[in-house]
Amino acid sequence: MSKSVPKIIRQVAYYRPALQQQTHYTEIEVEETTKVRKHWVTNPHLYWVPAGVDLEDPDGYLEPLEDPDLNIRRDWSRYREIYQILTPAAIKANRERYQLSGREYALILGISHSSLSELENGLVLQSDEQDSLLTMAANQTAFYQLLRRRQAIFTTVFSDQKYAAILKRVEEMVTSKPN
Repeated sequence: MSKSVPKIIRQVAYYRPALQQQTHYTEIEVEETTKVRKHWVTNPHLYWVPAGVDLEDPDGYLEPLEDPDLNIRRDWSRYREIYQILTPAAIKANRERYQLSGREYALILGISHSSLSELENGLVLQSDEQDSLLTMAANQTAFYQLLRRRQAIFTTVFSDQKYAAILKRVEEMVTSKPN
């Protein structure tokens, strides 16, 4: 991981319950290059540095106490932007467009419901394989074909009537307008 010269953003007073006192920090922004999956991504990271610590000292950097995962999420967002990976909002919007529950959509895609939920909520970054599958599912014609092929699996969990209703709805989407 490489770092740039820190840029001071603001001064922060933060109450630390464990210490039962207010602690003062300097919020800084540092341009860093980190590895996301197999790729290097350069992105600004935010850190809090305790008051009185040398801003050039990397040992003094703390993740923002209010949101320790902020920099990871920023890196994932940048990675998605650079490599055209579906965002959590896009994944959820595609599922909702088909009017499917998370369990139904996950079963059709062949992934676990918990994995789909984590992807939709931005808790994990999808693998290349998952992204290919989710991108394919965004295409109504391809999703319709997948749904038809997965009938036997779908109807072991859900009723034949539910499958028929979903198939009809997706078929109408495919035949009524271009994807």
